[in-house]
Amino acid sequence: MGRVLARIMVGSATTVAVALGGTRVARSQAPCATVQTRGELPAAWADAVRELERELAQLPGTDCQPQTLSIERTPEGVRIVATAGDGRRAERTVRHPGAVAATGLGLVMSIPVEAATTAATATPTLGAPVASASAPTAEPSGTSASAPAPASAPAPASAPASAPAGPPSAARPVSAWVGLALGGRVAAPGSITMADVEARIDVLLGRWLVFAAIRDVPLGLQASQGIEADPYRELGAGIGAGRRFALAGATAVDVGVEPSLTVMRMEIDLPQPQPQATEGIHGEDVELRVGVFARLVLPLGNEWQMSVTADTDVAPSNLFTPTRIDVPAGVVVDQPVPPFPAWTSGLRLGISGELL
Repeated sequence: MGRVLARIMVGSATTVAVALGGTRVARSQAPCATVQTRGELPAAWADAVRELERELAQLPGTDCQPQTLSIERTPEGVRIVATAGDGRRAERTVRHPGAVAATGLGLVMSIPVEAATTAATATPTLGAPVASASAPTAEPSGTSASAPAPASAPAPASAPASAPAGPPSAARPVSAWVGLALGGRVAAPGSITMADVEARIDVLLGRWLVFAAIRDVPLGLQASQGIEADPYRELGAGIGAGRRFALAGATAVDVGVEPSLTVMRMEIDLPQPQPQATEGIHGEDVELRVGVFARLVLPLGNEWQMSVTADTDVAPSNLFTPTRIDVPAGVVVDQPVPPFPAWTSGLRLGISGELL
């Protein structure tokens, strides 16, 4: 009786130990994916990464394969790269912090399952000799021991479901930005100094850039022989294309070409009042200009950016045959009438916000 009680107590203790041990193993199981960040992330993105880590910690190990998620900042947002233990790799670009967790989980759960299927098929084969060795049991005397039963063949693996499609080809991210810039310009000939305002919309197709811009010169002054400078104005509209080059972090440089149609208005004062033009004379000129620019882009959060732009443009027709103000008949001008500008160059500081 005492021996029976002892066996019951030992069996109960063993059962409790196994249960507790299993609980500890389950609780200490590490997440199937490790998250690594490269460089500093803005606060909103850092919070999104922590949310992804919490989601991964709650994901059952059977739902994914061990891998590493690498997250780094890009001009468009962040790039998430998933690398499996066998070298397979998938990549996504995320433009908003709210999509980080869903994208990361999608990458973790979309790794193909060939490795898991192979491991599951090999397990019964490895375990068969152990089962076969422990199979024979003591038989009653007079009965010949039967040969060990052959290890059962592993059940044929069910035809694998269609393998999860690999990561779709990364579509070029598309974004649109609208902005305003203020700056100054100089023009020649004529030694014109002016302030200019530019409104523009930029559309980014991956690293390529297309844009439309309107530039206004509300105030311009051209050098004159007297003390007072003569007024000058211009208004231009252009479209163009360019390329974005990424620098450190999310900083980038845009370069491009911008043809534009520009209307110029210039006035000159006469040295003395005259019957035909007592206050001076003025004229207008419309020219096609071709310009180039370089723009430094500095991010301000997720949806704003600051820019510093240097540009120059030229009116080809004014280079060879300068256009001048027509002097009415009978008006006496004691100095050459300055031509309309053939070349301008400027520097502007701007800010823009993301539309989509």
